[in-house]
Amino acid sequence: MAIKKKFFGQEDGAVAGESTTLMNARSKWQRSEIMLDIISMLHICVQCMGPLTAIYCHVELNFSLRQTGIIMAMQYIPSVITSPIFGYIMDNSTAKRPLLAMAFFLTAMTYAFLLVATHFLAVLIVILIQSLVAGIHSPSINALSLGLVGPHGFTRRCTRNEMMRHSGAVLAGVLAVGLVPHRGWIELFLTLLALSLLAMIAVCGIDSRRINHVTSRGSAIDYQSEPIRLRALFFSGAIVMLLAAVFLFHMGNAGMLPMMGERIDQLRGNNETQFDLPVLGQVDGTVGIELSEMLADVLSIPIAFVAGRYADKPGWGICV
Repeated sequence: MAIKKKFFGQEDGAVAGESTTLMNARSKWQRSEIMLDIISMLHICVQCMGPLTAIYCHVELNFSLRQTGIIMAMQYIPSVITSPIFGYIMDNSTAKRPLLAMAFFLTAMTYAFLLVATHFLAVLIVILIQSLVAGIHSPSINALSLGLVGPHGFTRRCTRNEMMRHSGAVLAGVLAVGLVPHRGWIELFLTLLALSLLAMIAVCGIDSRRINHVTSRGSAIDYQSEPIRLRALFFSGAIVMLLAAVFLFHMGNAGMLPMMGERIDQLRGNNETQFDLPVLGQVDGTVGIELSEMLADVLSIPIAFVAGRYADKPGWGICV
């Protein structure tokens, strides 16, 4: 009986040990997901200032509309070009966390330089570097998401990412509305610098042992398998239609916001800085442009949730 009791005691202890190990692993996995939530929210906050760049360059630095337009173009075009390149690098690299952490550190440094940069060429170089670095963010976050949750949890994870990204855009609007009219641009740059460093710390908080670098590249075979070639994507009718829809949407969106910022610049030059809104009454132009962005992002959060909920079901495009 004593031998049997001892045997059962050892068995119970082994089961308890396995249970503790599973709980610790689950806790680390949940912590990594929370860190990814923070990263998804902050990277939208800090990757660029959006249409506020036009107001800052034309009003604060007295750049011409032509110079402001060049800077606005450099704010977006390099990141669009480099995102596929960095995506390929992430697909073939196991150093996803260090690369993303480095990107956030460089982003923080760009805001430090914006504090002192006043000449057109200096600001243009800083914005160019900021845009190039921003091309690392999305491919890295997508790769880390797939590596953490795998293909079966990827839809759920993407839904969380999108909801946090729109929440981050709302946070960026709140910071702009709260800091620029009352405190000034220096406080905004310092805040964005601090948020960039916070995002870098969040990257370090992801447990590297939870990242599966095989599944992070969409492969279920091995790490040496070749990714899908780019030309193969254009022979899929569904992917071509999706790319066309996304391209047209972003063309309209990308054209609307910079022109809105430049239009506010022109109104400021004519001393027409106030706008009448139905509920808020008269507001400053900077506040008005940020409120419009915040409203769009607030509405996008529940839409992202609904789209993610039905994304894996047939006919989910009707929902979108």
